[in-house]
Amino acid sequence: MNILKKLLPLLGLIGLSALPTMAETLSLSREECVEIALRDNPTVRVADMEVKKVNYAKKETLAGVFPSIDFSGAYQRSIELQTIRMNMGGQSQSLKMGSDNTWNMGFSASMPLIAPTLWKAISISDTQILANLESAR
Repeated sequence: MNILKKLLPLLGLIGLSALPTMAETLSLSREECVEIALRDNPTVRVADMEVKKVNYAKKETLAGVFPSIDFSGAYQRSIELQTIRMNMGGQSQSLKMGSDNTWNMGFSASMPLIAPTLWKAISISDTQILANLESAR
């Protein structure tokens, strides 16, 4: 316990000497100050996020102009075929109908040729981007 009391002030002095001195100054140019202020300003960050959001919305709207291609496929296996029984002239006959395996495949491609509402939405998106950029200034 006595040794601990003697070592405690010594450890405190060693710890204080390791801290940086307060006399150090940071020199920044005006451009660096402006860049730090713009980077750390929450209003500017929000405005940048709004511009990104509108850019993504424009890309989503623009995707409606691209062609769309769809493929589909289906397979069906019949365990037991349907059987029809008929009495013809006193004799009972049975007929099996259908097939064991059924395959269905489909393909479709479409592209909007005339889409005035789509083009109007794209031009509105451009206007929104410009308005958000202007409000971010």
